[in-house]
Amino acid sequence: MASHPVVTIRFANVEDAERIARVHIAAWRAAYTGIMSDQQLAGLDHELLMRRWHHDLATGFADGAVLVAQSPQGTICGVASGGSPRDEVESGTLELWMLNCHPSSWGRGVGTMLLAELERQLADRGALDAYLWVAARNSRARHFYAREGWCDTGATRLEERFDPAITEVRYAKRVGVSS
Repeated sequence: MASHPVVTIRFANVEDAERIARVHIAAWRAAYTGIMSDQQLAGLDHELLMRRWHHDLATGFADGAVLVAQSPQGTICGVASGGSPRDEVESGTLELWMLNCHPSSWGRGVGTMLLAELERQLADRGALDAYLWVAARNSRARHFYAREGWCDTGATRLEERFDPAITEVRYAKRVGVSS
């Protein structure tokens, strides 16, 4: 796994669930202001999210990987996950499910380190290509992915689990080497 003077990237475990939930909520509240409703952002439930993360980490991610960025003091400042695609895609394609960093670590290379390690993990799981969905109005994230070599495919979808629904854009990148 990757290491940096500021953070270490490692696999997440059940003991990380509470800290991952905190990062997840802080990141969403900062990144999705003006994209998601204020009511929806205010209603993000730490206890519920922590229980979900605990359950998911306890039962395992056989079809993917969950990584965290941890400071030398033990603070979790970022989380990334990916694995089996949730869409119909070509064989050899895996999905980046999520990448969230605490806003206090934005612009410090934490996201770049997490993304690079997750790309390696996906390639190690046999992926030649990977894709992700990002909110069309999340210009910060879209710029980040483009800077890291991910390309806007032009595909869009309406994510209706949010109210109002959010338009998402699909990005893709070659992460593995064909033989």
